Amino acid sequence: MSQDGVVRVRYFDHQLLRRQEMSDEQEYHLTLRRRHNLGAHRWGIVHGLDLQAAEKTLSVDPGWAVDGYGRDVLLTRRHLLPATLFQDKDTDALDVWAVWDRQPFDRIPPGNVCTDGEEPYARWREEARISVRAAAAAIPDARKPPQVPPEDWDFGPERNPPDDPQWPWPVYLGRVKVTTVDGEEGFLVDPTGRPYAGLVGSTVVNPEDGRHRIELGDAEEAAGRRFAVFVGADGDEDGRPRLEATGDGEVKVLGQTIVEGGVTLSGALDFRAGTARDETPRPWQVYLHESDVGERELRLEIEAGGEGVENRAVIGAWSEEQGAFAPLLTVSDDGSVAVHGDLYVGGKILSGGKTERLEATEEARSFLVGNFLSGLAGAETLLATGGDEADQALLEAMAGRLAADPKQAKAFAKLVCDQFPDLAHILSRHLRAGGE
Repeated sequence: MSQDGVVRVRYFDHQLLRRQEMSDEQEYHLTLRRRHNLGAHRWGIVHGLDLQAAEKTLSVDPGWAVDGYGRDVLLTRRHLLPATLFQDKDTDALDVWAVWDRQPFDRIPPGNVCTDGEEPYARWREEARISVRAAAAAIPDARKPPQVPPEDWDFGPERNPPDDPQWPWPVYLGRVKVTTVDGEEGFLVDPTGRPYAGLVGSTVVNPEDGRHRIELGDAEEAAGRRFAVFVGADGDEDGRPRLEATGDGEVKVLGQTIVEGGVTLSGALDFRAGTARDETPRPWQVYLHESDVGERELRLEIEAGGEGVENRAVIGAWSEEQGAFAPLLTVSDDGSVAVHGDLYVGGKILSGGKTERLEATEEARSFLVGNFLSGLAGAETLLATGGDEADQALLEAMAGRLAADPKQAKAFAKLVCDQFPDLAHILSRHLRAGGE
């Protein structure tokens, strides 16, 4: 191929066809194919070429790759590697490569004479040559093979690809290590770092109607979009993609989404109010609801059970002792709430809505504190007689709560001193006497 660009043979009548015209014709098609391999694709392994290790036998499966010069590296038969390679190279780890090669093939038939000094063969056979090297400490960078000049690592389709084996571009196939298991020596294949071929383009379109397509990084026409999937389903008249990733890292999914498996979040789960504000049922969903007056609720909606069926929302923990899930909080569809364990209240227990904070009356406060006083007054009797275990537990819980929260203990002491001085005197006297 000429350095003057893409040049092809122009045929005309009564032309004398020489060897050079035939060679130029072949080179034209060969070079354009290699340019296409590099321009419309990313070079690498297309199919097969897997390393196999079985019963102390090493081999490379048949396959096809494209090297960094756009040349087709084709292995048509299984290639066996001698096990003595490790001893020959004095190593316990080998890196295996496939290299494009060209060898003379098909000798010139009798009666023909080769006058250019080259070997008397009529054809070239292109084939993959397997190259093996002692492995370095780290897995090699397959996109930058050490056998290739650094200025060629970004070899592009605008350059003329070489057609000479003296310009190798090895394609990395993997690493093989010697291992010993139960005294038996074997081989372990590590495919890490194998380069694979890919497509180069901004859009992949289904030819049926053009609505089913994948877009890649068309920032000018797609308003900053870097990746998008269009499925062309009914209801997609607005032209929005079902899956979209933008340049700022945001990923959007449009429509019903089903995940078959677990979902792991490394960030926050953000709920946003949808456009539909109707009161249609949404059983077994968690969603943000916005009312017509702008009030928002994060709802966990369970389905109302039918006759003889009760549905629940349950928060719990795995019990190692029981070997099963243990509920801690249960909300049933009939409105009942069950707490399976101790309930500690850090604030006030109020009735009514959030705008109706009811203040306890003097009678109510007297009743509550009086009950507490009765518990304290009867503590000695309970302790002496064994009492009821529930009452004893209540006293311990109340004392533990005040001891755990100094602010609450201070507030309780102030309440008793201000409104129940007799109680304060009784408590003070018992405390000074050491509880006697």
